Amino acid sequence: MKNAVRVAGRIVSLAAVALLMMQRGAGAQISPGKLARPHAFLDGIQNCVKCHKVGRGPSAKKCLACHKEIQQRLDEQRGFHFMVVEQEKQACFGCHSDHAGRQFQLVYWPDGMENFDHARTGYRLRGKHQTLKCRDCHQPKFVREDLRKIQPKIDLERTFLGLPKDCLGCHEDQHRGQLGRQCLDCHTQDGWKPASGFDHSRARFKLTGRHRQVKCAECHPKVRDRKASNGKAVLYVKYKGIRFKRCTACHDDVHAGKFGNRCEQCHSTRGWSTVNRSRFDHSKTRFPLKGRHATVDCRKCHTSGNFLKRLAFQNCSDCHVDEHRGQFAWREDGGRCDACHTEDGFLPALFTIRDHQETRFALAGAHLAVPCVSCHKLVTGSDGRAYRQFRIDRRACKNCHDDVHKGQFRAQVQEHGCAYCHTTESWEQVRFNHDRSRFPLTGQHRQVACEQCHKPVDVGTPMERILFKPIETTCQTCHQDPHMGQFSRLKPVKTCETCHRTDGWEKLDFEHNRDSRFKLENAHAKVECVGCHKPVRRQGVTFILYRPIDPKCSTCH
Repeated sequence: MKNAVRVAGRIVSLAAVALLMMQRGAGAQISPGKLARPHAFLDGIQNCVKCHKVGRGPSAKKCLACHKEIQQRLDEQRGFHFMVVEQEKQACFGCHSDHAGRQFQLVYWPDGMENFDHARTGYRLRGKHQTLKCRDCHQPKFVREDLRKIQPKIDLERTFLGLPKDCLGCHEDQHRGQLGRQCLDCHTQDGWKPASGFDHSRARFKLTGRHRQVKCAECHPKVRDRKASNGKAVLYVKYKGIRFKRCTACHDDVHAGKFGNRCEQCHSTRGWSTVNRSRFDHSKTRFPLKGRHATVDCRKCHTSGNFLKRLAFQNCSDCHVDEHRGQFAWREDGGRCDACHTEDGFLPALFTIRDHQETRFALAGAHLAVPCVSCHKLVTGSDGRAYRQFRIDRRACKNCHDDVHKGQFRAQVQEHGCAYCHTTESWEQVRFNHDRSRFPLTGQHRQVACEQCHKPVDVGTPMERILFKPIETTCQTCHQDPHMGQFSRLKPVKTCETCHRTDGWEKLDFEHNRDSRFKLENAHAKVECVGCHKPVRRQGVTFILYRPIDPKCSTCH
């Protein structure tokens, strides 16, 4: 737009400016407004032509004649201004206008300074750089170009020029030059840690085996920088100059030099216990290693580190604690470990069922399938250490089994033990003779399952049990009265067994002429029971009415 200027962020034609000057009077005719503080030295009508062409408005050439730092970037074809001025052909006053007062910032940000598209400068913000404020980076302390050599009047507090693009231009080299200047070879802009790009295989010391699991700090110590710029000793991590040609540079020689200094002849980085058997053959010693002994760390036996010192090994107890506390000393072999165990491992033991049958408790029935640890439990010795108890003095059932009957058969158990009813084959195989109880089973009672009469009581409490005694033996304890009390109200009371037998309800011992008030004679003797005793319904229950029945003829006829 020709013959226009940007005032306070708005483009205004020169004609409008002239009209404004006429309205404000003589003072306003000299200038359309005060210049911003950096241009304050150009106030005065005699200086207008230093920025403006007469009749044409501001001149980009005159801007660049003063702002030589911008002209340099145009000449070198770099930076944001080169793209805007040379490639996009925008005028300087498209972003920079003046005459808006001393406090005007001279820069027009269409979307706000913090929303500026930094990629247009040739340096795209990535990672954590995207979260920073502009002035977090654009500070005088980070300006590396000597801008004042080109533009002595430049204000480093305000300029956005002069920042380097390499990491060390803004960040302190924490490695003190040990690893070069290409920080992004190891780090990312998302954060310094972890250094995901670092690959130790590119170093002079390649990590193999257990070395891969070692933390960096265990090999790379922190050292003091005596040349720190702030005059204080600052710590940094030492990455170069680490000795590694000999294992003893990092590891103590547990052999005290008796096998030389070439550890790799026997050991590897897979672990100290992984010994190169081709170089050291333990089978040539007085104690060939077999079974699990072959995997034991050398220092477990050679505790002093002196592998030439003779060790006792004739008995297992020379190295191993007797975990059984002498419980097997009764054996003919004196309780030698190898009678039950092998060098392949303590478990499984060689102690067999046949061996157990020679003990005071021969296994039979379901006991043969019980795991050893179910009976032989861990106990704590006088030394505070746990061991498994194999010698059990008492062999009663209650030593291992809870009394599920809660003392109902205490007398029988004390005299005969649990075997009074149970066998070792299974708890469910019961040999109880019900005829010896107060209620001998007869008739159909013999076919009734035990749980039909003996039911759980006190369920959910510590005394929960199946009730075996005492139990009422009257019929109505288990059976409902289908006669609705017709016979229980008699004086004396007639019990169920007066008429019924245990071999079936329908097999009656009832004789009408003997047991009732109404004798069946003549034609009455041929009448079916249901002819006189009919169903009735009372209180919501239907039952056969036997008594009282009025013996008058009119009752039936």
